[in-house]
Amino acid sequence: MKMRTMQLGLVVVIAAGFAIPEIASSLSPKKRLTKKPALARSSVKRPPSPMQLVVLSTSRIDPPAAKLFSAKSWEVAPPPKRAFSPPPPPLVILPPPMPEAPPLPFVFMGKMIEDNQTTLFLVDGERVHMVTEGAIIDNIYKLEKIEFGQATLRYLPLETAQVQILTFGETR
Repeated sequence: MKMRTMQLGLVVVIAAGFAIPEIASSLSPKKRLTKKPALARSSVKRPPSPMQLVVLSTSRIDPPAAKLFSAKSWEVAPPPKRAFSPPPPPLVILPPPMPEAPPLPFVFMGKMIEDNQTTLFLVDGERVHMVTEGAIIDNIYKLEKIEFGQATLRYLPLETAQVQILTFGETR
C-alpha cells in the first residue's frame, strides 16, 4: 500500500512540474497582450495536462453538494406584509320589492241583469262564482264596481288600492 501511495505522489509531482510553467506563462502580461497566430485547421490540439484536469475537476462543486451541510431551521418565515388597501365599500341593501297582486284567476263566463242589478258569473278552475257589486270572493277579492263592460276587482290580502280590471263586453 505504501508503494502505491508513493507512486501516485510521484506522478502528481511530475505532472505539477509540467503544468506550473504553462500556467505561469499564460498569466504573464506579455503573453496576454500579444496575439497568438492563427492555427491552421490541420494542426493537432494537445490534450490537457493532468494538472489542468485536477484543477478543473476540483474547482466546480455541485450546488446540492455545497448545501449538504448548510444550517437548516424549522422556523416558519412570517407572511410578507401586504400593501395597505382601503376597505371595500359598504354593501347597499336595497329594500325588497313591493309585493304585487297575482294575476286574476277568474275567467268571465257570463252576466245576468235582473231588477237593474248585474250579476257576473266568474269561473275559477272548476268553481263558478255568482257575484254582484260589493261581493267578496273567498276573502281574497272584492268586486268593487261594474260599469261600461268592466268589472273592477280589489286584491284584499295586500290591502292596497291596486285594482284589476276584467273586461267582459258591453252592458245594456
